[in-house]
Amino acid sequence: MEQNKEQLKKLLEFLDEIVKDKDNYWFLEELRNRYGKKINLNSITQNINDIREALQIRGANSIKYEYIKNEALRNQLLVDNLRMENYALELKTLDETERFYNFCVNAFYQIENLINYYYYTVYPNINDLLTQLENATAHSTYPFHRNERQHSVADIVIEKKVNAFCAEFFPYNPAADEYTAILLSDLRKVRNEGLHRCDVIIKDKEEKLHNFFKYQNFNSIRILLKKVSAKVNEELNKPKTTSTKVVDKNQR
Repeated sequence: MEQNKEQLKKLLEFLDEIVKDKDNYWFLEELRNRYGKKINLNSITQNINDIREALQIRGANSIKYEYIKNEALRNQLLVDNLRMENYALELKTLDETERFYNFCVNAFYQIENLINYYYYTVYPNINDLLTQLENATAHSTYPFHRNERQHSVADIVIEKKVNAFCAEFFPYNPAADEYTAILLSDLRKVRNEGLHRCDVIIKDKEEKLHNFFKYQNFNSIRILLKKVSAKVNEELNKPKTTSTKVVDKNQR
């Protein structure tokens, strides 16, 4: 019984996040119609099943995000992760391209939030963060340059943060079979392309992202997401030092 209560609590937390999106208001109306009365604790298992059915929840979270201290962010990550896994199982109404595209989009939502959270936590001073991004990408093809509009982590475009994060933790190295930076860059581009464009890309071998769709799948993207999450978890749980961590570009 206690386990069922906890499951219901978590589902209701998901609902709080889901109905914040105006496109999901029909979920709220459906739930009001079904659960307007007080829930009977003797039938919690059935209530959970009904809620999962109403919200079309088929899968389970593939990442728990227990290390994320910010409750609102943790809930958002869990919701995006659950949506991602639901798309992997949505076989009846969506074709393969739409399933995989939406899976990738929700995976990148999580990656973006994880990287933002990492930089926000480790570099509370914006100038330290800007210096870190400059130093980490100093020798890359597209180095980061600060500007007067960057006053917080949110003001920095995600492309630059992904580049810096990979330069520090996942430097591109084909000899060591390290392609994380390329995959994250392609995943970001897929998110930006839109479903219709991705359908075109899959059919056109000349398109730059064609190989991404040819060689990547649900499991490889899931592994990529878990890899980023594990690295953020590892870095956030390292012993704190007295000085802010900043990569010295002369040591790279």
